[in-house]
Amino acid sequence: MKSILKRAWAEISLDAVENNFKEIKKHIEKTSEKGVKIMAMVKADAYGHGAPYIAAALRDAGADFFGVSSIDEAVQLRNASIDTPVMITGYTPAEFIKTAIENDVSLTVYNLYNAEKISAVARKCGKNAKVHIKIDTGMNRLGFLAETASECEKSIEDISKVAALEGLEIEGTYTHFSDADGETEDYTRLQFSRFNKMLGMMDARGIPHGLRHCLNSAGIIRFSEYALDMVRPGLILYGLLPSRDMKTDIKLVPVMALKAAVSQIKEVTAGAEISYGRTAKLQKDSTLAVLPIGYADGLQRRLSGNYSVTVAGRKAPITGRICMDQTIVDVTGIPDVCEGDEAVIFGDGSYDKAPEIEALADAAGTVNYEICCIIGKRVPRLYFRNDRLVGRLNYILNKP
Repeated sequence: MKSILKRAWAEISLDAVENNFKEIKKHIEKTSEKGVKIMAMVKADAYGHGAPYIAAALRDAGADFFGVSSIDEAVQLRNASIDTPVMITGYTPAEFIKTAIENDVSLTVYNLYNAEKISAVARKCGKNAKVHIKIDTGMNRLGFLAETASECEKSIEDISKVAALEGLEIEGTYTHFSDADGETEDYTRLQFSRFNKMLGMMDARGIPHGLRHCLNSAGIIRFSEYALDMVRPGLILYGLLPSRDMKTDIKLVPVMALKAAVSQIKEVTAGAEISYGRTAKLQKDSTLAVLPIGYADGLQRRLSGNYSVTVAGRKAPITGRICMDQTIVDVTGIPDVCEGDEAVIFGDGSYDKAPEIEALADAAGTVNYEICCIIGKRVPRLYFRNDRLVGRLNYILNKP
């Protein structure tokens, strides 16, 4: 523990994860029919929070499915003893379809060619492959096109051929909303009507659709009446809103705080130039602190001179360019700062007056999604329940 805490680390609250899941479930049950399943999205290493620990906490909280983006992410969950249904929402290369079938992982079917490949492998394995039909209602990413009448006709013909293939079990049919957090509701409602139309066409052809699902995090907040059979929360599981302007009665708690130790304190005279490129010049005698965290850890270089961390409950501006492994902050006027003290890069907005992740995202000109996803793999994740350390994930040493 001490060896980890002397550099940079992320603190993950499993209590917050459980709270967020229960709040989402309560919201869905309040605004839609009961019995709606929840697919917890844990792709991208659970949005940077550490998939094995997060998935275990969500499984225990009652998650019905897990959503990932790749076969490796799916197998990682199986290797972590997660036996809950897992679905890959993205592309799976042909040579890995067998691995998915053997691990009882559901695959996305987004065109006839893709389905035929899955069918061929399934027949060789002598097992059915579970699949979810992806309908593209306006994202124009993966999926059977469904914007125009001619596209719908072509897609339903292909989907009927998919349904006739041997070795496929249609477990679900879904779409994805591209603008559920947008300023207006019109496009999302249009996408839902297109999805409904395709479901009706499938029913008319006698094509099974299985579990119907379309709501992502923003959709759950704004369009919970579209919950259908299953919803797919992602970012809100981690206590973050898809848009800062969104209003919700879901009581979310941020899950991650990013911290670093103070490695050196130094008194530097006025006129000194700081870090690479000498982009900062001290206007007065100053006290500087060096933090062992940099852009290789996810503290983006564009934050140089544009963001303040928190040390001893007070703002410490980043001074000069952020380096790959280290960052310099100005702690002038902050009393009794010592080597080994904690600097909070972001937290939940309450801990020691730390900034929220949204403040860092704003300063970096990006979204909170990206910030938590790009926290580097040499930053260990420390897991807490009731303020007690219950686990840690060290990617570099590849061990808990």
